[in-house]
Amino acid sequence: MKVVVLFDKAALRPEAPPDEKGVLDAVEGVEKALRSLGHRVALLPAGGTCGTWQEQLRQESPDLVFNLCETLEGRSEGEAVAARALEDLGFPSTGSPSGTLELCRRKDRANERLAGLGFPVPPWRLWNVGSASSEWCRSWDRYPALVKPAAEDGSVGISQASVARCPLELERSLERSAPWAPLLVQAFVGGRELQVGIVGSEILPVAEVDFSALPQGWHPIVDYRAKWAPGSVEDQGTRPLCPAPLSPSLALQAQDLAWKAWQALGGRGYGRVDLRLEEPDQLFLLEVNPNPDLAPQAGLARMARARGWDYRELIQKILEAAAEGSGPRARRASPAQGGRGGLSVAPLEPRHRQAIQDLLRATGFFRDDEVAVALEVLDAYFSHPGRDYSAVGAFTPAGEVLGFAVTGPSPLTLGTWDLYWIAVAPQEQGRGVGTLLLEEVEGMLRRHHARRIVVETSGRADYEGTRAFYRRRGYEEVGRVPDYYREGDDKVIYLKRLTVEPGRG
Repeated sequence: MKVVVLFDKAALRPEAPPDEKGVLDAVEGVEKALRSLGHRVALLPAGGTCGTWQEQLRQESPDLVFNLCETLEGRSEGEAVAARALEDLGFPSTGSPSGTLELCRRKDRANERLAGLGFPVPPWRLWNVGSASSEWCRSWDRYPALVKPAAEDGSVGISQASVARCPLELERSLERSAPWAPLLVQAFVGGRELQVGIVGSEILPVAEVDFSALPQGWHPIVDYRAKWAPGSVEDQGTRPLCPAPLSPSLALQAQDLAWKAWQALGGRGYGRVDLRLEEPDQLFLLEVNPNPDLAPQAGLARMARARGWDYRELIQKILEAAAEGSGPRARRASPAQGGRGGLSVAPLEPRHRQAIQDLLRATGFFRDDEVAVALEVLDAYFSHPGRDYSAVGAFTPAGEVLGFAVTGPSPLTLGTWDLYWIAVAPQEQGRGVGTLLLEEVEGMLRRHHARRIVVETSGRADYEGTRAFYRRRGYEEVGRVPDYYREGDDKVIYLKRLTVEPGRG
């Protein structure tokens, strides 16, 4: 395959700042990886007018463009301009679409979108040149506060002085950062900084930035010098850890939050989501980055190594995601599978609780005490999504709940999950809803690198249809406990392996 690696020509200038030159490490690494994978590679520095490099691209006529444009002519808005030009030309390319790049570049707009959807975003306001700084600062009451450019990347404009502890410090921070206005003023969330990488439909192991080596009294942030001044105090004081030392349930909660935010902003191909953790388990969204550094020594490559991929494999995965047009999409039932078109699967919300209760009672399979247990599990999920349980529902376009499934990591295991509940409305049984839910659960578990999923069900004669459902979908009976639920009601245990295990081919 012929691949053109596109990047900003401004990075080649001797006087280019470190954040612009940094892309050259990615260009070199990607070119080497692509050649080792057997592809024909051409490098194309994009600069000057769009028409000039566009014409060069037409002449190259690549099968795919590996888009490393974080800027054009050193300007951050060029990131979306380059992606839009590729879209207009019709060349398949890596990374997110131009609309996602533009939305995420403007941190205020991304925050507004995420907060409006109920995501945990720290309180923020936008400041621009011309605002009365003193009056504006007196009206802000969330301290400490972090001041950062609303439309820059790579920690440009961020330093230790960007954290303000009072109105006077905030005013000074705004004045100091005015050249990068508009500025985002955000409540500074302390605690631990986490990062989650995404490639195609894979969620990579969670990484953490360890701030313990920063001098006493310094703020735990990744500022410009931490990224672009090797050997500096800031660089030495921000040590990456991957995988992050988190409990499995908390790591899953961080991955789920990152994935949902990635979906909400239209991320595609590869990206990184930055979070803050306030102990014990309160997570906040800091930023969705759809164009993270792809250098071999950068964070995404580090998370890929923790996943078991070397750099070459990471680049191959990114190519595959681009070739497939990969991106998070709602799964839809296929009529060919016996499903009904228009159905979608999405996380359950508290407003669905009554519908789930009605659905369980309507099936006629569950006693009142069993329904009560199901609702307790759902309430635990609603209180702390992803900590102990994950719950999804199958919905009509009008939002009617036709079925649901609940899963969670099995305690004291590594990579084993339990399917606790799966139920479908009586009128929808046999029409593909259960299959849709089960495929969604299995896909989610594979993204989290689960090894196996375990299901327990009844051995009663009226549950034969349920047992046959699992057998048809690759689940094998691995155990039976006689008279477990009551006399004559055995517990039947089914297992499905989600990954190939040593010695099993």
